[in-house]
Amino acid sequence: MQAAARLVGSSLGAWSWVPLNILYWTTALTLAIAGGGRSGVRSWLGRSRSAGWWPAGVIGLAVLPTLPILIPNARLFLRPEVWITTILFSAINPVAEEFFWRGYLLDAMTNGGLRPAWAVAASGLLFMANHQWIAVNVPGARNPVAMAFQLAFGLVMAAAYLRMRSLRWLLLGHALINILSITSAVFLGLYIP
Repeated sequence: MQAAARLVGSSLGAWSWVPLNILYWTTALTLAIAGGGRSGVRSWLGRSRSAGWWPAGVIGLAVLPTLPILIPNARLFLRPEVWITTILFSAINPVAEEFFWRGYLLDAMTNGGLRPAWAVAASGLLFMANHQWIAVNVPGARNPVAMAFQLAFGLVMAAAYLRMRSLRWLLLGHALINILSITSAVFLGLYIP
């Protein structure tokens, strides 16, 4: 993805994130659906086996840290290129990432014998590292605080999935993060955290 980002970025500039994310989503969904099969997808979208505080934790993680970003920058949603791309991005990205990173990858790790704590740590670290390909063309993605949040997000979401054995709440939380952190405005260089 790094090479593709460098190649596409030089020709498309700020809009390079669109074809790159389409490639990323296609790859992630293909791997997840092929690896998880119908039974995996059904399981991922099934009801949560154990709720407790996990759904509230997932939604809290999505909302609380992103409000300081959203509140002073909400005016960016007045721009059509921001709100249209935010809606599309927030509808597709959570499905692709949660199916791959939490559903398929965590299931493969734990079914392969990796202890849950190690699977959570590995998944969280890989999730954060994966997000660095977008930083090639997006200055706002190079923020160390964003990297720390991606790691924390990956760890909490992985732990929540292993506890709930469902992606329902994770999909909602992920969509909220993508909306409230004005992700597409960051990609377009209109907001640099």
